[in-house]
Amino acid sequence: MRAGFIGAGKVGFTLGKYLAMHGIEISGYYSRTPASAKEAAEFTQSRYYTSIEEITKDSDTLFLTVPDGTIGEIWDDMRNLPIKNKNICHCSGSIPSTVFFDAENRGAYRYSIHPLYAISSKATSYLDLGKACFTIEGSDAHLAELKALFSEMGNTVVAISPDSKALYHAATRLSHWQIWAPPCLSNAAFPKRRQQRLYLPFFWEMRRAWQKRVR
Repeated sequence: MRAGFIGAGKVGFTLGKYLAMHGIEISGYYSRTPASAKEAAEFTQSRYYTSIEEITKDSDTLFLTVPDGTIGEIWDDMRNLPIKNKNICHCSGSIPSTVFFDAENRGAYRYSIHPLYAISSKATSYLDLGKACFTIEGSDAHLAELKALFSEMGNTVVAISPDSKALYHAATRLSHWQIWAPPCLSNAAFPKRRQQRLYLPFFWEMRRAWQKRVR
């Protein structure tokens, strides 16, 4: 895998560094805020890109680590590029991979890969990302391969369906009210025996981030 990141916020920093720690080659970062992309590239010892076209050309897997509201907009910019045989991924907990609506018609593969973890620091959250459960859904072609990638890093990985994304998102939003999260997780196809173990790291990181804000 040669992974490129479009978006250089906390998720992009954290996931890029985490993948690099586990031997995955990072091509680099593109961002509409060049200073952020340069900082992320330095953090991961990768390259800063000045265009989506360039980073797409140099990567076989693209992670869109951008705000949910801009995923579709960026896809509109990407979909007419040479993306055949590339994995196009986003990390949203609420939007299904079908946002990349014609990826497979263009020879690409679409995925949503979401860490069930509250990423609070672009500088240090990668150190604890090994505790996170990752959920993944998307094209059949490389689903098992991507699931194995994170499993081999030591993460729990749960494959869900695009239709379960709304319930899954509800569970993550309600997980700090622990009584409500398990039913949502059950309906999102999480094994019952794993539910508490999966969402507790998210809960504790959310609490830690909140405590920092109120001090």
